[in-house]
Amino acid sequence: MLSGAVSVHSLDDQGEEVELARFQPGAFFGELALIDAEPRSATGVVVEDSDLFRLDRAAFLGLLDRAHPMLKDLLAGLSAKIRNNNVQYFELRLQKERLRAQAEIDRHRSISQMVAGVAHEINTPLGIVNNAASLITEMITPKAIPALAKDARAEAVLTDLHDAATLIQNNIVRAGQLIEAFKNLSVRNVTGRKEQVDFGGLTEEAVGLYRLKAQQSRLRLEVIDELGEAGRTWEGFPGHYTQVILNLLTNIDRYAYPDGQGGAVKVTVAQENSPRKAPRFRVVVEDFGRGIPEKDLPKVFDAFFTTGRAIGGTGLGLAIAHNLVTSALQGTICIASEPGEGTRVVMRLPKIVEDEPAEEAPRLNERPC
Repeated sequence: MLSGAVSVHSLDDQGEEVELARFQPGAFFGELALIDAEPRSATGVVVEDSDLFRLDRAAFLGLLDRAHPMLKDLLAGLSAKIRNNNVQYFELRLQKERLRAQAEIDRHRSISQMVAGVAHEINTPLGIVNNAASLITEMITPKAIPALAKDARAEAVLTDLHDAATLIQNNIVRAGQLIEAFKNLSVRNVTGRKEQVDFGGLTEEAVGLYRLKAQQSRLRLEVIDELGEAGRTWEGFPGHYTQVILNLLTNIDRYAYPDGQGGAVKVTVAQENSPRKAPRFRVVVEDFGRGIPEKDLPKVFDAFFTTGRAIGGTGLGLAIAHNLVTSALQGTICIASEPGEGTRVVMRLPKIVEDEPAEEAPRLNERPC
């Protein structure tokens, strides 16, 4: 390498790319295939404009022929050993990634089940409080207060009781909405019906549900459909997918373009093919707003993590989206962001969501994109 940068990656057993190394000027790669003529074990991708010096195998072997005859055999043996070591290293790295991914899945699952269980238990006392408050407001109505009160002081007390009971009821409604969101953290509590739909049309429909709110927030929503005429059918849960899209758009509205400043939002759907995996749909939701600080990126899918508590954020939107995508829709989701440049969320969904999937396998490379 004379200049630039090259990323070398390989595919794991699920067809996902795993970066093995990133080379800078002065480095070299591809030497194993140059020596032993075996298939390349990894793929190099130019990530910056680069100048490379290319040496083909015929020229290389010609140089070796001028050297000692044993040198060629020695290099071939060394390259075989290096290749085997590389394979073992790659398998070890994959195993570590699987353990990390499984630990992440288990953590999300345990938090979700705990929160959903607590929310279920809270429902009972909240219902009792709501019934008691309703009884007060039914008995002490503004019209009945003058007849019930013996004097002006009693009338003031009864009016305060009525107002307090009304305040309790209003906040119980708010608490009920939060509890429903808590319960939805556990995918088992989210109902849905499996259907066959046009995936591009479903995405347009899901985004369309947010257009009225987008107008108020001055968001410019754009859906880019790159699916083509064939391979558009998705067999899955439209309700779950729609909720994920709405959660992502709400998050953009609240954090990427705060205070109604507005901006562009692009939702791109395409088909993604992998040599070792069935075709999938790829959905990219991106904005060009404030971005996410690097220290916050690892926590954005965590339940209750939010930087917008003061503006009504609960820290549940992205957590629910993550759980729906990785569990109910059996896909992957990842997020990348640069402060001041925007945020990009990428989802990969199987074209057919299984009714009863096998034991959930760890999905690698979910964060960052």
